[in-house]
Amino acid sequence: EEIFLKIFPHLESMYTEAKWKQEITFYRGSQAIKLLLDNVLDRKAVNRVIGAQVLYPPYDEIIRRYHQKRIKNKIHENLIFDPKAKERGIEVSKMPYAEVRFFPIEYSSPLSVNIYDGKVALLVYAKKDPVSVMIKDERIYTGFLKYFEVIWNSSIKIDDLMKS
Repeated sequence: EEIFLKIFPHLESMYTEAKWKQEITFYRGSQAIKLLLDNVLDRKAVNRVIGAQVLYPPYDEIIRRYHQKRIKNKIHENLIFDPKAKERGIEVSKMPYAEVRFFPIEYSSPLSVNIYDGKVALLVYAKKDPVSVMIKDERIYTGFLKYFEVIWNSSIKIDDLMKS
């Protein structure tokens, strides 16, 4: 017992460090989008998206294939679209396992945030040279999940958007 009491603080410290292990990865170009979406598919967890964007070639094909695989694997998505992507949001809302909302035009931004399975991916979606940063950290994931819920609950439902 005496030995255990001496080493317990050290063991507890090791456990805490391992529990909060972080991983950050940076991607540029078409890989920024493809690797992010492949990772979502591999995890097979609900994907929550803040700021889903208008599609630009050649990324539209990458995303089209992603949705085919997502639907086949029954992966759910909750997407809050940028208001500039209204047509795309309406199209995605008709897909299985997808729920879509929008935020007001004054909050339009080229930044998209994917929140899934303990990870947060920030994607600056551009016609040329998109970039993404993937963060694996439970604390950051939990914080963004809470942000998502606040934004989701105050976003515009697609039925309300269609009425306006």
